[in-house]
Amino acid sequence: MNTAKNKHNRFHYEVCFVRNLECLHDDELRLVVRDKVVPLGPQSEEQGVVCNDALLRIAHSDMAFMAMFEVDCGGFEDERVEPDAESYAETFSLEIDNGEREIELGSDANIYFKGVDRKEIRYFSFQSGHKRWYVIVVPLAAMGLKNNARGVQMVVTMPHRAIEDAVVWPCEIDFV
Repeated sequence: MNTAKNKHNRFHYEVCFVRNLECLHDDELRLVVRDKVVPLGPQSEEQGVVCNDALLRIAHSDMAFMAMFEVDCGGFEDERVEPDAESYAETFSLEIDNGEREIELGSDANIYFKGVDRKEIRYFSFQSGHKRWYVIVVPLAAMGLKNNARGVQMVVTMPHRAIEDAVVWPCEIDFV
């Protein structure tokens, strides 16, 4: 994934293309994206990626946009014991503005969607050991976007449990 700063000092990312991602079953989608799509995150020139306990991967196909947050839950002595989903409640969001429409996808302990019909969204989460994945798939048309859209503004809030731990960064994305 190419990244550079644009004239507004925002990080600019080219979103990875994954053919027919909307057709993959949940676990197939998670594994393909985890293994093939480079994570992106807020960066500083000295430190590299700033948020170490959560990663964001985004991809698109001709028909859909996909965002996957990978969270390192850590802190469990016995990996065989899987705590309930409530103990993993994370707060995160993606705000996308294509110039005509604003969309917000996220979680504040419950998943929420603003600016797009909930019936059009596919959402799932998966946990294995100390890792939890949150995956959202939205048709591009439902977001008012098309394949090859450029200069789409996005503000990301990385998963966090306490407001003082929130990492927020504005960026710009191209669907190439």
